[in-house]
Amino acid sequence: MFGPLALCLLLAQVPGLPTLDLGQLVRTAAADNPEIRAAKRRWEAAQAKPSQVSTLPNPTVSLNYWNAGSPFPGTSVGENPMSFVEPMVTQQIPFPGKLRLRGEIAQKEADSTGRLYEAVYLRLAGEVKRTYFELYGVRRSIETIEQHRELLDRVTAIARAQYEVGSGLQQDVLKAQVERTLLEERLEVFRQNQEILGARLNQLLHRDPDARLGSVPDVEPSPMPFTLEQLYAAAEEANPILDSHRIMVDRSATRLDLARKEHLPDFGFKLGYMHMGRFDDMWDISVSAEIPLFFWRKEQRGVEAAGAELGESMNQFETVAQDLFRQVKQEYLRWTTAERLQSLYSDALIPQASLTLESSLSAYRVGNLDLLAVLNNWSILLNFELTYYDQVVVHEKALANLEQLTSLEIIEMGGAR
Repeated sequence: MFGPLALCLLLAQVPGLPTLDLGQLVRTAAADNPEIRAAKRRWEAAQAKPSQVSTLPNPTVSLNYWNAGSPFPGTSVGENPMSFVEPMVTQQIPFPGKLRLRGEIAQKEADSTGRLYEAVYLRLAGEVKRTYFELYGVRRSIETIEQHRELLDRVTAIARAQYEVGSGLQQDVLKAQVERTLLEERLEVFRQNQEILGARLNQLLHRDPDARLGSVPDVEPSPMPFTLEQLYAAAEEANPILDSHRIMVDRSATRLDLARKEHLPDFGFKLGYMHMGRFDDMWDISVSAEIPLFFWRKEQRGVEAAGAELGESMNQFETVAQDLFRQVKQEYLRWTTAERLQSLYSDALIPQASLTLESSLSAYRVGNLDLLAVLNNWSILLNFELTYYDQVVVHEKALANLEQLTSLEIIEMGGAR
């Protein structure tokens, strides 16, 4: 892939473990991750609230006993017209329209919670993808360094052989050994990152952090089927966090309508049946109304508070929208830059550096070039290859971020959506 030195890297296979499938990883995380299950429970709880707040208050049932002349029951009922037994039902009735508005507010809150549940899924899926691509980059970097370590060992062997026959310098051998040690240092850092990323991926999958992961297949750069304008439109229409704020604006407007209705009185209805014994039975019916006597200190303040909340919700929506569009453009620019750099490294820089290193090695073998120049060319090629994989990771992570921001499916992963 990268030139005559055949420094192309073989895919790392973990014996006895399958190749990781990105789509299956996302599906497993969506099914097993406790955070997304918790978000689903919050949504289910919110869905149960609209019917609770839009239903009339429970009626009150009471039994009254009136007895003239004695507190003990049964002594004068039927003998004195002031003695009777009265079962009674009392019902509070809010002013027409209030219950409906309360139900609408709760329903909008449930809808907002549902969109946040979807946002948790998109964030979780994006985190799985980003971790997967970072793990891919680290593993490919490890393979690259291991390949270059073998090349450096061959260069060190040449330097040692030349020193032993008197045609080379001892400092060349020592310099090659120092570069070999520095390479081991970089390798240890990448291995540490591999363990960290593996634990992170296992956490997202709700597995033990030490669970073994399979091999990561080669990543083919995903194409971008959408323009920046289409990404903006998709984010505005389908981003669940933005949509949640949009719903909350509607909820705040409904709350303002309800606050204005709080000036209107709620009613109470009471029905009682008086059992009078041998006298004629009687009915006790009464209707009451709650008068907002101190409306300028209570109900009017509620209207002002609801209006301020509506303004706050609108400002939050605008802030989230602006930040969302900024993130979309930022990730799109990252993708376009990584797209160009990948081509630059794979098509030009790496092949050129590979040819340069091969030429310098040939010249070093016959004594026409010093080892420092060879090591410099070797270091350039190593850094180019590591940077290439860095750009692959940046490229795919930018697409994963755009998927999270727009709810679009960009990365092909076997029907994981």
